Amino acid sequence: MHTLTDGFVHIFTFKDRSRLLSPIAHDLRLDCTRFEVTLDDGRVRGRFPADGVEVAGPVHDGVVDQKGFGKLEKGKVLSGMRKDVLRSKRYPEVIFAGHIDGDRVRGGLTLVGRTVDIAFPVEIADGRVRGRVELTPSRWGIKPYKALLGALVVADRVEVAFDLAWPA
Repeated sequence: MHTLTDGFVHIFTFKDRSRLLSPIAHDLRLDCTRFEVTLDDGRVRGRFPADGVEVAGPVHDGVVDQKGFGKLEKGKVLSGMRKDVLRSKRYPEVIFAGHIDGDRVRGGLTLVGRTVDIAFPVEIADGRVRGRVELTPSRWGIKPYKALLGALVVADRVEVAFDLAWPA
């Protein structure tokens, strides 16, 4: 068995551009700061603490503005995400359990107590495994986050990108 902890897992959220106040909203990058991915004979298991995510910052034209949010703004985002979206007190972990099938990974992702099957491509090269998967939170019963009486809404789309050291 191998444990992969060297690398990154980024989570991207997107504003719903159809809303009235979307010009003042932000796409965001969140960083999964604690995670454990294990490999065992083609099986993959990932454990991600729901409170192990930090706000990297708003994303403008594909670039993270590391100074775009102060502590107060980051705290508001994290509080809303943990309390209203992930409900981390009740569901403290996000779990993926699956297997590698050639250049694809297939398995079940458990969020807020619900498991949904997903599949996504991976690239294994240069001692790294890299991938990106688009998720639709409503498949797990997660409603899009709203603020200002619905004038600001997070889109029902999240992308997870990862780059991890692959065992030799």
